[in-house]
Amino acid sequence: NFLVGCINGDILNKTNDFKIEFKENDNQYYVVLVPIATKMKQMINEIHIYFDKKDYSVTKLKMVEQGGDNTSIDFFNKKLNGNISDEKFNFN
Repeated sequence: NFLVGCINGDILNKTNDFKIEFKENDNQYYVVLVPIATKMKQMINEIHIYFDKKDYSVTKLKMVEQGGDNTSIDFFNKKLNGNISDEKFNFN
């Protein structure tokens, strides 16, 4: 749920769990989330989420661990609300 919340933006509603800082440049909005919750703070120093200004989709997600290591996920060649046939959801 945490990762999905970062991608779809629901994490920004968790104001009791994170200190949230909003920034922007010419092409994107940039959000820095700093955990407040003790358990989360032990693992993650901060989370960076980048949103495209044209369609508000996430372009990058970066999680910085307490030790300085980080994980970055870049989203490119995105297709928003594309048609997906029903047979793609048949798991038999």
